[in-house]
Amino acid sequence: MLCFLLLARPAWGAGELPDIGNSAGAVLSASDEQKIGRMIMRQLRASGDLVTDPEITEYIQALGQRLSLHAHEGQLSFTFFAIDAPDLNAFALPGGFVGIHTGLLLATESESELAAVLGHEIAHVSQRHLARSAEAAGQSGLISTAAMVAAILVGAATGAGGDAISAAVAVAQGSAAQSRINFTRANEYEADRVGIRFLNDAGFDPMAMPSFFETMSRRTAAAGSQVPEYFRTHPVTSNRIAESRDRALNIGARQVPSSLNYFLAKARAQVLSYESAVVAVSAIEARMDGHPSESPQATQYAYALALIRAGDARRAVPIAERLLDLNEEMVAYHTLSAQANLAAGNTERGMEIFAEGHRLFPRNVPLTMAYANALMGVKDPARSHKIMLDLVNNVSYDEDQIRLLALAASAEGDDANAHYYMSEFHVLRGELFMAVDQLKLALASPRIHDYQIARAEARMKQIREYLPNKRRARPSEQARGRLAAP
Repeated sequence: MLCFLLLARPAWGAGELPDIGNSAGAVLSASDEQKIGRMIMRQLRASGDLVTDPEITEYIQALGQRLSLHAHEGQLSFTFFAIDAPDLNAFALPGGFVGIHTGLLLATESESELAAVLGHEIAHVSQRHLARSAEAAGQSGLISTAAMVAAILVGAATGAGGDAISAAVAVAQGSAAQSRINFTRANEYEADRVGIRFLNDAGFDPMAMPSFFETMSRRTAAAGSQVPEYFRTHPVTSNRIAESRDRALNIGARQVPSSLNYFLAKARAQVLSYESAVVAVSAIEARMDGHPSESPQATQYAYALALIRAGDARRAVPIAERLLDLNEEMVAYHTLSAQANLAAGNTERGMEIFAEGHRLFPRNVPLTMAYANALMGVKDPARSHKIMLDLVNNVSYDEDQIRLLALAASAEGDDANAHYYMSEFHVLRGELFMAVDQLKLALASPRIHDYQIARAEARMKQIREYLPNKRRARPSEQARGRLAAP
């Protein structure tokens, strides 16, 4: 029986609308920004627009963290994520949540260019441009921000659908607070200056920022009225390009090759961008036919991935195995090769590759999740439960990881832990009443142990502190009896 406790997480609930105050010197505190950011992230996740591909998510998060370590010496907390959309866009939310559209990832020509975009958004956060914009907007700006948060909170509390919540948010925002924040010209120049410093300190080419601006500016001119989203919210002028170039030259340009992880993330995003896996296979084959690739390994990786998704895993196996033989240090190749073999019916070989990869990289999130799913497929939920529990107890976990952990525990027959994990899943989603219901089910499990009773009782008490008084559910008579049992 597995008995480790999940790491405690703050439970942000439906009664948490920040006290924004009046217009006299009003400004959003860092705590308020965190709360608002969490609420918006829940809305984004509910919309289904967040990229859930573990490899892309892991790469964006790792790149962002490498840059953000230089923001106030790493004292600020950041979360980086991708939106599944072809638009050229990136944005910063309150509380250090930074998003990038997959379209912009694909539009970058080097890792330094992608880092330049993230560095610029990190600078908006580190310089408190969001709070300063709200303060400058006065009472109307603060009220619209509060109304936007209220709309999200009400939607979460009432179970309203994503479209209904989005409509409520749009109405609340009005003209004072758009779904994106248009920063002032001074904000943009400051974000460029600070972002270039982050870029340089993290070991990237400072010239990548003006280079990316110039490339996108040319695309904007060629597109006519179809201005990319990023440049509607972050307008680029010739003066701004010139200033960023001068600043980068003063720091000193450097040749920084893009990492293989960058090319693999782009390859995955490219495969996922096609309307079907069959179309992806055809497009990649056409690109490979006589066209040199900037990263041949990434092209082969994309081809194998597309073949697997198209149901032609037998052709993908030798490609994936060659990549693994070529570079055993690349975690993604272990996952690709294992999944190709499993999809081709080579179960023993696939699980062998997964086991070896997990031994080499025991807490790599994408590999561990893929391995755990594979273990569920070969009817070994106990092993899946064990490795997922180790993962969530040692990394900053998210909803997908907690859900997989709960599914593994349930498949193993460990109902008490499965319901407890699902309560944590609902806490992360802001669904506190549902979290309490899951804890009640855990307490009603016939094979629950004393330590699990104590844990569920303590967690329920903690969650109820965030529920409105009039709706604080009480334990059922059955649960009270269970709690009182010796």
